[in-house]
Amino acid sequence: MRSALGHFLLLATIGLAALLSVSLPAQELTQGNLPLETPLPSDTLSGNEQLIVRGRLEGAREAMLIVRIDDSASTGYASRYNLEQTLLPGPFELSIPLRGIKATGGRLMDLAQLTDVFVFSPDSSTIFSEVEVSIFTPAPLPEGSAGYSFGEADAPVFPGFQRVTPESSLIESGRPTALRRTGSDPLITNGINGMERVVLPWREGDEVDVHLWTEDIGEWEHLPHPLERRININDHTVFYKSHSIEDWVRERYLEGKRREVLGQGDAWTDLARYRGGYLKATTTATSEGVRIDLAGDSADATYLSAVLLTPKGDDRALNIVLEERARIARAAWPVVPLGPREPADAVFNLTQAVKPMVALPLRIAAGTGARLSVDLVSDERIDLLSASLTGAPPEAALFLWAALRTLDRPAANASSLSVQETRLLSDVSGLTVAPERPRRVEIWVSVPPDTPKGTYPMQLAVTSSFGNVSLPINLEVLESTLPPSRAPAGFYMDEAPHLTWAWQDGEKRVAQLQCDIAFFNKLGLSPLAPGLITPTPDEEQAFFQELSAAKQFAPAVMAYTPAKRLIEQVGIEAAAVQLQRITQEAEERGLSPIYWSVADEPSNPDMQAYDLPHLVDVFREVAPDVKLAAQLNSEEDRALARLFDLVQINDGYGLQPMDIRSLQREGLKVWLYNTRQPRMTAALGVLVTGAEAYVQWHSRMPTADPFDPTDGREGDVMMLLPSAEVCPSQPDIHSGLLDMAEGVVDQRWLLHFGQQEDEEAQDLKWKLWKNIETLWWDRNKSPNTYEEEIKKIIDTQK
Repeated sequence: MRSALGHFLLLATIGLAALLSVSLPAQELTQGNLPLETPLPSDTLSGNEQLIVRGRLEGAREAMLIVRIDDSASTGYASRYNLEQTLLPGPFELSIPLRGIKATGGRLMDLAQLTDVFVFSPDSSTIFSEVEVSIFTPAPLPEGSAGYSFGEADAPVFPGFQRVTPESSLIESGRPTALRRTGSDPLITNGINGMERVVLPWREGDEVDVHLWTEDIGEWEHLPHPLERRININDHTVFYKSHSIEDWVRERYLEGKRREVLGQGDAWTDLARYRGGYLKATTTATSEGVRIDLAGDSADATYLSAVLLTPKGDDRALNIVLEERARIARAAWPVVPLGPREPADAVFNLTQAVKPMVALPLRIAAGTGARLSVDLVSDERIDLLSASLTGAPPEAALFLWAALRTLDRPAANASSLSVQETRLLSDVSGLTVAPERPRRVEIWVSVPPDTPKGTYPMQLAVTSSFGNVSLPINLEVLESTLPPSRAPAGFYMDEAPHLTWAWQDGEKRVAQLQCDIAFFNKLGLSPLAPGLITPTPDEEQAFFQELSAAKQFAPAVMAYTPAKRLIEQVGIEAAAVQLQRITQEAEERGLSPIYWSVADEPSNPDMQAYDLPHLVDVFREVAPDVKLAAQLNSEEDRALARLFDLVQINDGYGLQPMDIRSLQREGLKVWLYNTRQPRMTAALGVLVTGAEAYVQWHSRMPTADPFDPTDGREGDVMMLLPSAEVCPSQPDIHSGLLDMAEGVVDQRWLLHFGQQEDEEAQDLKWKLWKNIETLWWDRNKSPNTYEEEIKKIIDTQK
């Protein structure tokens, strides 16, 4: 997916001139109605300037504004800086530090060669008024304070701070290495590790408050995890921590897992203020000034992103920093409404429960599962202690989760946040229910294929600070026997990233993968794209062990990363030889057929590092048994489709049944992937288009901190949430997992209904199939209509 890398260099503020004490006057470049274009005065830029775009968004809905900056080397989208920012109605002000801006393709742009700025909106119907573009130079911090920002010389610097590079004389010892992370806040997205001693000037004998930002916020799936760390200031230990990797996971990696939004949602209050690893200490300056000694078990333990020195007790500079960080977070990540909250299947008042109560119906076919959503409400604030399900048929699988209100991106590459209830926790203890805030509970029940027809009385038992109450549920197992799904569905599966890091037991990684597959199977989902290690000669047995776990649940598997990683390591021809041998051995072992992905959305900017036709030619000659796969998400990819044996396509490529059948007639396998409606795609999508399977990204793909959606180029995409223990009895999940599980059951109901022959069913079937394609093609407009039609089918069954 194309993401706006420029977004993550954004410094967005409202009223920055009023925030800092004294500033140079802004230099106006242009003003007026969109689109705007103006040259940049690159010959006069020093590197401390910020590009300011201010104005007003008219109307009542959010809209996107694009700020594009070109330099002398810009030729297309990937070679330009592109800020694609979602804005809320009303006044706005965006501030972009010109030092260190990068093109979307990752190229560092030359400050002295910047040429033009373009400001426009992709939606011509939106109205932006009073738009001004100017150059602004921030003021220094209040007199008597000093701020130091560690990192590369060309990286953005927090307003009022001075840059400290690895070559600086202020770093007296160590092997300093500059790091530059994704994010909107330059105070914590740049830093240096490997420093053992830093000495900062201050008048001898004066007491000074030392404010340190110590956390490397990480990148991609990696969150740095020093297990032993010491910070001394002027020979006094101000911080020391030593713990195991298990303790670190529990205390830091999972720190935000149960953190909940209490108000309307705010990017600073609910997310950004927790990042950066802030520490404060007070010391008396020596003849050297302030000496900071860093030590620990790794370079990660000797990391700093920023230091602020202030006179003891004088918090003016700190307050300025915190206010600016808050403004940055709020402007970079506006909180937009998602629309009305979906109603639950039932509402259960914990403080007004009376007996007898009307039982809640739940209808299910043997060998399938069903979902039930219940809102717990209360007339007063109460704390939940436990919740459980009882009374199900023997061997039934019962799952219960409570939803948290959290901030997340509405889409993986969105530049905004919304309050959601998609994070589901199996442990409800400590969660609250209040009059203004119901608690959504999600239930999933699966019964074995041989479960006798009949009604099974169940109970949802809730214990809270108010007392014990129960909601009766009548589980009705129907006589209908559903056919198996024609097209399996599942998620791209991968290792839990934190189980792959140093100090972790490799057996835990494999065990968790196997448990993930087993849990997915309980929900009717297939491991079509299991997490697989790169099959180097040293890792072959581990590869086969992981592939074996998927054998009984997947008719074929797509290996998403192994081939691409192997090609990077050993080259195309050597990789082809190795994969030919692996493919043959997998067949001899009777394992699922493998389709090796070698192209991941190749039309995206800078996505493809090699000549695909040449790569395929080499594989066809050297490795004739190897089946090749690709993910294609653009009409531009159509010219490449026939190079492969399996193609995964989505709306960007086009999902016309005629095109899919054309590929299939030529011998290609066609799977769907990454759609906005997992439930509908797993049911209608595969049936309408004729695709043979459906895979959605990802089961486990957190970026750095798994519970901060803003610290990566894309959001955290996790159907399975990380946990302190390996293979918990019931994993914490994202609600999208249940959406797809419902879709697989829906598909089986549609196939079953299509087999009905009696006159009443024929009439209803004709009406349904008349609407089914319309439901699919209009899925972005009225998804609720689909759920209503599915419910009609189930309600007619006995």
